[in-house]
Amino acid sequence: MKAVIVVLLLVVAVIGGIVWYNNAEAENKRKYEEAVRNLDETQESVSHELDRRLLESSVQLAETRFGQGSLYRLCHEYPPTTKEHQRKCKALDDKMARADAADKKHPW
Repeated sequence: MKAVIVVLLLVVAVIGGIVWYNNAEAENKRKYEEAVRNLDETQESVSHELDRRLLESSVQLAETRFGQGSLYRLCHEYPPTTKEHQRKCKALDDKMARADAADKKHPW
C-alpha cells in the first residue's frame, strides 16, 4: 500500500512539474510576444515622427529657397491628381534636387 501511495505521489509531482513548466513557458512566450508588439509599435511611431519632421524641414527649405513651401506640402501630403498639378510638383521636386546637388558641391 505504501508503494502505491509513493508512486501516486511521484506521478502527481511529475504532473505538477510539467504543468508548472508549461505555465512558465506560456508566460515567457506571452511576455516575448508583448515585447515584440511594443517594439513594432515604437518603431512605427518613430518612423512616422521622422517622416513628419522630414516633411516639415523640406517644406521650410522649399519656402526659404523658392517661396513654395505650401506647394511642396500639398505635393507630398496629397498626391497630385491632375496633369497640371503633377507637372508643378515635378518641376518643384526638380528644382529642389538641383539646389540640393549644388549645395553638395559647395565647399562648406
